[in-house]
Amino acid sequence: MVLVKKYIRPLPIIKRVGKVAYKVKLPSWWKIHNVLHVSQLKPYHADMEDASRNQPSRPQLELTKK
Repeated sequence: MVLVKKYIRPLPIIKRVGKVAYKVKLPSWWKIHNVLHVSQLKPYHADMEDASRNQPSRPQLELTKK
């Protein structure tokens, strides 16, 4: 079984194409079609309460002298 993240990140919508599809702006290195069905999209809501959640976490290194 392969587990794949269905939603990667927010994508800007360029325009609506038909009744159930949207053209989105994708990174140039993504090699997929840029028109997506509404079932492949979900609304983005920024978390204003905790802005640090959107920042990548880095482990803190503790350096000790031996």
